[in-house]
Amino acid sequence: MEAVRPAAELLSTAVLSEALGRSVRTVSIVDAWPLEQSDCAVVDATDEPGPTERSFVKTLNLPRLAARANKPGKDWTISMQSWANECAFYRFAPIDRLNACGVHVPRALHVWMTGDATDAQSRELSMLLEYLPQDRFNHAYFLSLEQARQAIAFLARFHAFFWDEIDERLKTSLFSRGCWWRKQLRPAVKFDNIPAAFSGLCHNFDSFRTLDTPENHRLMALLRDDVPRISALVSAAAARTVVHGDFKTANLFFAATPTQGTGSVAAIDFQWTGCGGSGCGDLVYLLVSGVDPQAIIESEDLLKDGYYGLLCELLATKRTAEAIPDPTYCVYSRTQFEFDYKLELLDYFSTALPYLLNGLTPDEC
Repeated sequence: MEAVRPAAELLSTAVLSEALGRSVRTVSIVDAWPLEQSDCAVVDATDEPGPTERSFVKTLNLPRLAARANKPGKDWTISMQSWANECAFYRFAPIDRLNACGVHVPRALHVWMTGDATDAQSRELSMLLEYLPQDRFNHAYFLSLEQARQAIAFLARFHAFFWDEIDERLKTSLFSRGCWWRKQLRPAVKFDNIPAAFSGLCHNFDSFRTLDTPENHRLMALLRDDVPRISALVSAAAARTVVHGDFKTANLFFAATPTQGTGSVAAIDFQWTGCGGSGCGDLVYLLVSGVDPQAIIESEDLLKDGYYGLLCELLATKRTAEAIPDPTYCVYSRTQFEFDYKLELLDYFSTALPYLLNGLTPDEC
């Protein structure tokens, strides 16, 4: 699946013939769009008079991206690491086995890497991925309760698949701790701004007024002071599974009609994937960023219970020779789950407050 190609040859008939394993006579770009973090395109490859195969191309060229987005050099270095991280996931993760378990991850048809791995400015990474047709998959900005259940079932299956069985090549190639908000992945964040960010939210948003209490401001100061300890606790936990790392609605597709064996949710964008002491980072990020606010107010505990129950059932099934769930076997205690969930909440918000929410106003929402 891996090859080294000059970027100019990426969409040639010769390269796509090799990538797709058949003779391609014509290549046409159906759509293309530049993003801050990548250049993307939808490509049709045709073996006339045979069928047309549609694929998704994601290209990451640092000099080209840096020319249109003003970011510090250190941030671009982290971005390049995240792109190489995604390539590593597609090189070493058993995508076909994940799909067979109802965890729909688009297959990587080919991965190209050019340039010197030690020189970010010379690197280009490109991936040819399975295309998710718009007429079969839908996006949702905020998830309904039912969609949240489907996404949580995806997470439970994804985390159970890797639980205590992370392939060594994958383990050593990915971020040691996945999730985009990890402190080592956000060196420019000013964590001292946590109290000021919270004060600004209380001032700018009516929905925060009830939180504007001396006790909550004291807690924000404690959160600021505890950032190193929280980060150390996350890093110290033994790697038990793999996390997606950016499990937000923009990276989720919901099948209009689920296909047998593929599940109802597909996930893309594995730039921030990595090892995790638990899967709670993914769960926290989904619930705080992607679920309808009223649904999360009313059903947070219900959704957490759904995740934990399915995860434990799948873990018990993995360890039962007859593949029958054993309700008496618990490899992951509820006490540990609750601790991990609260720790991940603290770790996420200690980054999100100063990084995403500092100075935020209603006009920007």
